[in-house]
Amino acid sequence: HIATWHGLGTALFIALAIAFWAREQSLYSTFVYALLGYMALSVAIIDSFPMPDFFVWLCWESILVLATAVWFRSRFIVVANFGIYVIVFLTYLIAVASVSIVSISFGVVALLSARILNWQKDRLTLKTEMMRNAYLVSALFVIPYALFHSLPAENVTLSWLLVALLYYIVSRVLKNRKYRWMALVTTGFAVLHVFVVDLVGLDPIYRIISFVVLGTALLVISMAYSRRKAEPGSSKESMGTGTTGPDSVS
Repeated sequence: HIATWHGLGTALFIALAIAFWAREQSLYSTFVYALLGYMALSVAIIDSFPMPDFFVWLCWESILVLATAVWFRSRFIVVANFGIYVIVFLTYLIAVASVSIVSISFGVVALLSARILNWQKDRLTLKTEMMRNAYLVSALFVIPYALFHSLPAENVTLSWLLVALLYYIVSRVLKNRKYRWMALVTTGFAVLHVFVVDLVGLDPIYRIISFVVLGTALLVISMAYSRRKAEPGSSKESMGTGTTGPDSVS
């Protein structure tokens, strides 16, 4: 009953951390009890899921750790959580025989973590810009990597272009150039993949489809950026360090 007891331990220690923070604003006691709670939850996850599935669940645990760390105003936990996230991902790559589609969770968690840090950036005395950039860069490489190793070769370019489209939509919604740069870089990955891999490794029909899809995507991007340059006030869009609103930085 290791998982059960450690699950109960997680609830107890996190409750104590919340109590010490709410009643006494005690950074030391809150940190100790929160750390014990995170460790107990990790043990429960490892005991509950087979190898290597528990790595994915440990990755999602980092969302809980980050959210509570921001609430507790613990800069150390925020920084340490990113380091543990990287270690868990690298260990996952070493442990698995082949990367599956669930590995995309690491990229999704990185994007969510960046948003959490942005929404609650005022709660931390630590400047979170570097941490948000670190999570976004992680997502920028992890998501294409996961798709490359888990999808059929003929679908990789299309999947990367879809990811780039999602980044561009997010950049429009949040008015944030960081996601636009992520869209451009991911599109660049797709271009390289077409000329380096698709051109020599795919059947002619899939090769033609890849070129047509890529050409269409580049044409749409060119038209979108030309139209955006003509929009009034486009030069004032947030660069990720401005103060245009709570969601101007991710």
